[in-house]
Amino acid sequence: FLLDALGVLHVGEPAIPGTASRIDMLRQMGKKVLVVSNAASVPAAALREKYLRLGYDFEEAEIVSSRATLAAALDCPSDFHWGVMAVPDARLYDLGPIRTTLLCDDPALFAAVEGFLLVGSGSWTEARQLLLEEALLARARPVLVANPDIIAPREAGFTAEPGHFAHRLADRTGIVPRFYGKPFPEIFDLAFARLDAQVDKARV
Repeated sequence: FLLDALGVLHVGEPAIPGTASRIDMLRQMGKKVLVVSNAASVPAAALREKYLRLGYDFEEAEIVSSRATLAAALDCPSDFHWGVMAVPDARLYDLGPIRTTLLCDDPALFAAVEGFLLVGSGSWTEARQLLLEEALLARARPVLVANPDIIAPREAGFTAEPGHFAHRLADRTGIVPRFYGKPFPEIFDLAFARLDAQVDKARV
């Protein structure tokens, strides 16, 4: 069983009642249960800590994130300079030995980097979105999206996620971003590799 997190295990911060006991029941029946999530803002270790607080006893290897999918796909020189959409205290160590700079409000930084990683939109603004689009219109560069979601369910409503901003920049600039996470296949391939079993992909 491959379970999403937001809207399946929890909505915002609270856990959905009864879900942890249902997962325990599946395990007692001999079923394998993985979380396959587009939660790209934090490393898998931090996701595991969060799920433990919510009452879900997942091992780190049972959590397959779009962020891990992006990290597995990154194939560039270590000095390639990425500008990153993420919150100010983002921990990016698990993306590998790459050069990253957090995108803030300096147009010179948007102009200087060699590509863009859209990881988390918690502190993204309309002004930064405009800077990103203008920089890409001035010089086309790769855009890799670690969270393809358009919106996410929270306690008080929905939030705009990196996929939303990626589609907007694509519409304006003509650049086609590369998405890593559901519903794209790479994240499922990563999950299948961890199952250590033959999977009939027609059933997914």
